[in-house]
Amino acid sequence: MYLLRTCSIVLVSVMLAGCVSLSSYNDRGKHIQYLESEINSLEQTLKQSEADRTAIIADLKATRENLAHLQEEHEALVSRSVASATSANDFSAIDAEKQQFAKELAALIAKLAEADTRIKELSTLLAAKEAAVRRIPTLEAAVVEREQQIKDLTASLQSLEQYISQIKADATHLSRMRSGNEEKERTVAAVRSLLRKETNDAITVKEYRDKVIITMKDQVLFRSGSARLTKKGRNTLGRIAKVLSKIKDNQILVEGHTDTVPVKKSAVTYRTNWDLAAARAANVLKFLEKAHVRSELLALAGYGCYLPAAPNDCAKNRQLNRRVEIAVVPLETERLAAVKLTTAMTQ
Repeated sequence: MYLLRTCSIVLVSVMLAGCVSLSSYNDRGKHIQYLESEINSLEQTLKQSEADRTAIIADLKATRENLAHLQEEHEALVSRSVASATSANDFSAIDAEKQQFAKELAALIAKLAEADTRIKELSTLLAAKEAAVRRIPTLEAAVVEREQQIKDLTASLQSLEQYISQIKADATHLSRMRSGNEEKERTVAAVRSLLRKETNDAITVKEYRDKVIITMKDQVLFRSGSARLTKKGRNTLGRIAKVLSKIKDNQILVEGHTDTVPVKKSAVTYRTNWDLAAARAANVLKFLEKAHVRSELLALAGYGCYLPAAPNDCAKNRQLNRRVEIAVVPLETERLAAVKLTTAMTQ
């Protein structure tokens, strides 16, 4: 009966449970093992009960046969007593046999009653265990269902973790972009404020969706065919460097450009326009670094004549192509992390 109550309580608990909470996730595996152990115990107890019932029924059959035999002997004894009524000694012997027979009969009747009671108890227990066994398929189905719920919950947790990771990554990206965009806007405003002091259009600033480009014609910074900064060029770059030194979340790319007119053969220092463009960009970068622009944000590119601002078909357009550009571009996430690490290590 105790096992039946235990099985019933477990079954009701399993069937009424609506969902697996996150806090009891690890206990579900132990609970499933407990249910499987309970099922095995019920099956073994049922087999033993059936064996006990079979033995008692056989014992009861033998007892009833003995009782029938004793009743036959009783009838024979009565017949003998009637036939031997003439002898007092015979009556005494018969009385003794009758008394002995009465004792044996009473003992058999008591044993029979006890066997009947035991059979009723075992029949009741057997019926209860059979009912419990009939519930085993339902219990096993509930265990399978609970295991599936655990698998589904595990998959949901993994999806949720991935979703949270993606949200964190998106938040970091948006934060970086916002910081970079705000920084670009401040740079544009500051450079334009500087340009109002200039008397010509030799320096321009253009804002694009993902970058800001400051363009300086070559005559602002260099003499013809030279990569050495002039005094005027250093003064101009010095004012721009004060703005660029405040940048933290954008890359500063210095680009050197030329027209398609070949470098004069007498200029041994720079054999090609590519050499000249790269040298000019390198000298501008070095000046900005000395003017306290963050070294880890600086980069350079020498394009020569291969990224023109206008067709090289006239003197005016060729003058537009001879330029140095400073591009303020948002850093990629990996590069930004590396830059911030380098900055922290040097402080």
